[in-house]
Amino acid sequence: TSSSNIREIGNFKINNLILEGIVDTNNTNAFIMTQFALDIVDINNISKPKVLNEYNVSLGHSVALSKDNKVFIDDGRYLKILDATNPKALNQIGEYEASGAFADFVLSKDENTLFAIDGDFLRVIDISNPNKPQESTSIPLASAHKLDISEDGKKLYVMLQGIKRGLTIVDITNKNNPIKKDEYEIDNSIIGIFNMAISKDDKTAILA
Repeated sequence: TSSSNIREIGNFKINNLILEGIVDTNNTNAFIMTQFALDIVDINNISKPKVLNEYNVSLGHSVALSKDNKVFIDDGRYLKILDATNPKALNQIGEYEASGAFADFVLSKDENTLFAIDGDFLRVIDISNPNKPQESTSIPLASAHKLDISEDGKKLYVMLQGIKRGLTIVDITNKNNPIKKDEYEIDNSIIGIFNMAISKDDKTAILA
């Protein structure tokens, strides 16, 4: 992409509805989450991407990736942690059971904590030992639908889509004591909001 030219340079086919994707730090593999599978795509040759592996799930939404190639996905009411050192041979190394189904989750900047929306709660899950993820704490957070984290790792942005619609900001300076700080509600006459983006300087939130 450039300011004056956006064009397609490659494409690949995924069998199910694509919901979210992330690329590793080396720009070699893309991890694509669909409703029923995690697909790993080799993007070394960007004009000819190649699907390397498909890891089936019963129902998924989100994917996160650590710098040391641990992949976090949701599978129904379970958070699964996979070792993706070899993308062609994924190995599950940990699992966490939610009370309901995850709507979204995001990694902390130090990658030792996962913040997850589980029903009407924000769950703080300790993943410092990926073999035994466990909940550190939780706070009520109704209508939460999507998460983003600030560049400094001290604020969690929560998109609300439900009875409330808008944006909530949670202070996560102390990850074991998240505090809801600010909330902005949009006009309820608006049908809904479905996605969110935060600027790199943490000054602007776009609700789409």
